[in-house]
Amino acid sequence: MRPTDWSPWLKGALGASLALNLVLGGVLLSRPAGGGGPSISRMQAQIERALPEADRALFRQALEAGRPRYEPLLQALRESRPAVREALAREPFDAAALRAAMARSRQRWQEFSVQYDDSRRTARPPSRPRGGG
Repeated sequence: MRPTDWSPWLKGALGASLALNLVLGGVLLSRPAGGGGPSISRMQAQIERALPEADRALFRQALEAGRPRYEPLLQALRESRPAVREALAREPFDAAALRAAMARSRQRWQEFSVQYDDSRRTARPPSRPRGGG
């Protein structure tokens, strides 16, 4: 291929990259200023509604026991989000800075998610037979 043959491909790739960045930026900027991250209380309430009444207190106790492990990670996740918004708003736009900020935020999410999921797994009561089989 001649160097000029790359031109349409390069333009297409740059256009797609720009479109993706604009979509991601819109999603991130449309969130509340406080971070708009996961709400532990909403997630917990949703799970509790699915549990039998007798198991809800056990579930809450187990999650509260895990809170010292996952709460600092949730805070770190929330603190990582302004860097993404700042990278999006930076003039001139710096794609490398945005990628780095998003990678840090994804890492924080992963760390929180693993710890919270571990707490939920230990919070799950033993399976009980449903009905009189």
